Amino acid sequence: MNFKKILILNYPEQTQQDFARLINIRAILENEGINVITLSNKTWGDYRKKTAILKNPFLLIKSIPEYLKYLNQIKKTLNNNNYDKIIVGYPAYIEAFYLKSFFRRKKILNKVFIDFFISIYDTLVLDRKYFKRNFIFKFVIYQVEKCMLRKYNNVIIDTYANANRYSKLFNIDINKFSRIIVSSSLLNTKIDFPTNDLKDDSKTNIGWVGSIIPLHGVEKIIQTAKLLDEKKYLFHLIGNGPKNEIDNLIIFAKKLGVRNVTFYGKLPYEESMKLLSKCDLLLGIFGDSEKAKSVISFKIFDYICLGKPVITQKSNALNELGLFEDILQVESNPSSITNAIVNFKFNIKPTIGNNRIKIEKLLVSDLNKIIMNNE
Repeated sequence: MNFKKILILNYPEQTQQDFARLINIRAILENEGINVITLSNKTWGDYRKKTAILKNPFLLIKSIPEYLKYLNQIKKTLNNNNYDKIIVGYPAYIEAFYLKSFFRRKKILNKVFIDFFISIYDTLVLDRKYFKRNFIFKFVIYQVEKCMLRKYNNVIIDTYANANRYSKLFNIDINKFSRIIVSSSLLNTKIDFPTNDLKDDSKTNIGWVGSIIPLHGVEKIIQTAKLLDEKKYLFHLIGNGPKNEIDNLIIFAKKLGVRNVTFYGKLPYEESMKLLSKCDLLLGIFGDSEKAKSVISFKIFDYICLGKPVITQKSNALNELGLFEDILQVESNPSSITNAIVNFKFNIKPTIGNNRIKIEKLLVSDLNKIIMNNE
């Protein structure tokens, strides 16, 4: 390794779960003796503001003044320093086009790594089925994302399976994509979570956390709860959806007559982890889309770091981990999930420390391939 300085743009001002990858990347690079400089963008640094903009991109117009200040800060930083690599954290849209106009030499652009962690077109149009009648928005966002991907040779993605899917979706050379796993905010935490104090020898506590969106298939978890003996199996569901979908989920559960599910709504991250750490078994995602089969959600990495056994749907993406025997992959339907819960072997007791070390090794390996040893 013969370089010493890396710039990370769109670095978080906060430490929420969805920023875990950049935070962990910085920690690993600094452990390797690399000087890491970060610039935080206030527009994306606030989780609530970012979520609102991603749901309604037109709100970005209100952030134009502060965004211009941020772009000017990037310009001054790049004029005054020479960086060996530049990582543009998600969402990288505006920075990607700005850097393309700022840097005109191809050699410089090859230093830039664009994080394409989430495709807005894929998420809002294909997965969540928003903007069904807004053909102009669908066309524009598709073309914007396709144009951005074509302008850069180094695109960071979260799984190889997702890279293959995006390559086909946007007709982009697969060799542009490189993987860096999302990892977990628990990777470097020193918090000691309680273990199994919800446990009653006569009951199995089953946990889930996430957004109530099609990707996660939460309705199937409710149907699974209905199929199981409510006196033996208790479900603890944490989270809400972008449009307060928890209300509809509660109505759905009542219609089915489900009485062994507790809905907690959205909780602070650490509180969620404490509750999940008390459960015997944790559930992943069960969506029907191609996206659901191509990603590894944050929750899976969190579950692994908590040292808990996991049941989730089969996916090529999950096979990329290849290291965790405590993950059981099943068909994405209530019957299969139910059978897996009933027949799950609880004799697998992974050590939390070892799981975190495995995840960190995966992350270091990804960084070695595309950042630290890439010239």
